[in-house]
Amino acid sequence: MRKLVALSAVTAVAAGVLTAFTSAGVAQGQSDLAFGACPAPINGAYPNIRCAELTVPIDYSNPTTGNVTVQVSRLAAADPAKRRGVLVVNPGGPGAPGLTYGPGSWAARLPASVRDSYDIIGFDPRGAGRSTPMRCLAEGDEFWGPPMPDPDPAANRRLNFDRSAQYAQACHTNARAKLTPHLTTRNVARDIDTLRTRLGVPKISFVGYSYGTYLGATYASLYPARVDRMVLDSNVNPTPPDFAYRWTLSQAAAAGPALSHYFGWIASHDDVFGLGSSAAAVRARWDGALATLRAQPRGALGAYEFLDMSFNNLYNENDWVGFGHALADFAVRADDAGLQARTFDRRTPGTGFETQYSVYSAVTCNDAPWPRRENTVVADAEALQSQTPFAWYVQFFSVCYTWPTPAQPHLTVRGDNLPPILMFNSTGDIATPYAGALALHQALPSSVLVTEAGSYRHGVAYQPAAPNQAANQLATDYLVSGLVPSADTTIPAHPLPDARTAASPGR
Repeated sequence: MRKLVALSAVTAVAAGVLTAFTSAGVAQGQSDLAFGACPAPINGAYPNIRCAELTVPIDYSNPTTGNVTVQVSRLAAADPAKRRGVLVVNPGGPGAPGLTYGPGSWAARLPASVRDSYDIIGFDPRGAGRSTPMRCLAEGDEFWGPPMPDPDPAANRRLNFDRSAQYAQACHTNARAKLTPHLTTRNVARDIDTLRTRLGVPKISFVGYSYGTYLGATYASLYPARVDRMVLDSNVNPTPPDFAYRWTLSQAAAAGPALSHYFGWIASHDDVFGLGSSAAAVRARWDGALATLRAQPRGALGAYEFLDMSFNNLYNENDWVGFGHALADFAVRADDAGLQARTFDRRTPGTGFETQYSVYSAVTCNDAPWPRRENTVVADAEALQSQTPFAWYVQFFSVCYTWPTPAQPHLTVRGDNLPPILMFNSTGDIATPYAGALALHQALPSSVLVTEAGSYRHGVAYQPAAPNQAANQLATDYLVSGLVPSADTTIPAHPLPDARTAASPGR
């Protein structure tokens, strides 16, 4: 495994250690996709984006099974004279819609040089968003009514295993059950290559975040000659045969230190929050809030919902101030309004939860085997309990424990004959822990890993808040000019919010 070089990106650029690789602009053919106006909500928000419908087979090995549609979007290069190709963007998931992400909110963060260089392509993966949808249950089904069962008590284990099995069965008996076994990362990668053909280009560039890194690595393994440039940010470890299950365990383990880090930040702003001047004091307040909700939920707000919002709060610092105030209001003043405002009701119309969770379930179950013995799941969660309060939160519900169909054979990610790939990961990321980035980096010999040291954020380059300018510059140099650091590189962390001056959204 390659040793990381402790060198900031700013210093690296100044020292001239960026290395150029030869990659001319990709020859352009003629797209035969009929791009036109996007649906009204998208067109109103992003009038420059155009949309098209791509038809792909449900089963590439047996096209007679039928077809599904994949919705595609395109933001044309801002300067056609500088256009060098197409850039496909995936925000993660599995199952996250991407129709407006890449060409819309993500493109708005890019410097002009990147916008000039590429047509930016987004898509809703098969089964997700506006593509032919997969839903295991109807939207708004009472199955998801809050408060959800508390994941921790042993008395709830049977209930939660039974609920998991119920949902797994629904995924195989719903109206689109024919699609269920064909929701795989391999097939999404094949869909991308079908899209490449229809766009009339011999190669694509690709940016993937989170699960999108596994999708990118899968595409690169299947079609190495069709990769131009590739950025993988916040990386999944694809190496264990049961990688999806191991991924969830690693998330629970990483969330323990990240929560302590957050408690330390709150303690450093005790004059703002009043939860204590030490991380231990803040943890005691958090533990007390959880115990209170465990003993007596407040309407839709129970122990599960509190764990859920606490875990999600660790993905980035966007709501650190607001959640800190909400926790203080509840723990100190018994005011639950701020926590109630953060309680997610999965039945709410328009959230797209059911479609996204259905695709997430099918892809993770189909991509890799999961344990079938309940005592294995229990033992693994119990082994984590001393490290993290999220051991059962990530383990208590997974349809994969009783998924009726077998997983596909494990895909070995191969890095043969690939151009340089630029990778990013923070050291404290809970969603895609750093060890996974090291494993994927080793599997892709042409990759260069940029480490954001001391950061716990999920996502490094081109982030919407508190951007890391060093990361952004490296990503831009690579996408526009083909420059990569000559060795693995460490950059300083982005700044954390100052609770004394930051706004408090949703308090």
